[in-house]
Amino acid sequence: MAYSIHELHPSDFSSLIKSHVAVFNGSPRLSEDFLSSLHQQGRLRVTGLLPKQGDLYPAFLIAQTLGEQSEILDLAVLASFRRQGLARLLLNDLQAEGREILLEVRADNQPALQFYAAQGFVKTRRRQGYYQDGCDALEMSWQAD
Repeated sequence: MAYSIHELHPSDFSSLIKSHVAVFNGSPRLSEDFLSSLHQQGRLRVTGLLPKQGDLYPAFLIAQTLGEQSEILDLAVLASFRRQGLARLLLNDLQAEGREILLEVRADNQPALQFYAAQGFVKTRRRQGYYQDGCDALEMSWQAD
């Protein structure tokens, strides 16, 4: 199936939150109010892949932009759509902007760590006990050549 990248706006945030809940099996870590606030400040970059599956985006990327940097808040793919290159498609679109990209990932999330390393990200810092369950976070960054 061919997917296209779609820039999401506040009218899309309800479906985005539903997609977020479906990926992370529970309540979303980000609220519509938080996303709308960043959007109003001109600091939010949200993309999703079309066509949607019902009311859900098969994959989405949420980033906060600050000058020459973007920070990925979430990059996620619905379980039934994984291993099809959808996360890479969204990430490559963000990388094409040429900004430095920052992110945090769970130190025990080996698939994510391998994915980001393959996309040129490097580990820059470990944050001890960052997550509620005590797991460390690894900060990673990417810079255009």
